Amino acid sequence: MIGFQPFSPPLFLWAWLIVLGAALALTAHRLRTALQPGRRALIFALRMAAAVLIFLFLLRPYREKERPDPSRFRVALLTDCSASI
Repeated sequence: MIGFQPFSPPLFLWAWLIVLGAALALTAHRLRTALQPGRRALIFALRMAAAVLIFLFLLRPYREKERPDPSRFRVALLTDCSASI
């Protein structure tokens, strides 16, 4: 099972996401005249990927593995005493 345990309230995370989106939009607007369209798209995509990774790290994902209880294990022992072989 995969879950999330954020270090702060969800409201802070949403606010951080909005501020980050605004900062990315502002930098994309500033780069409009400075770079060629291909490079501008590449830089924007890399920045978006970095922002998504940071947001995922802030969510603190975890994975739980369920292990069976060893005290509940059962072993069946079968024997053949018919001497049919």
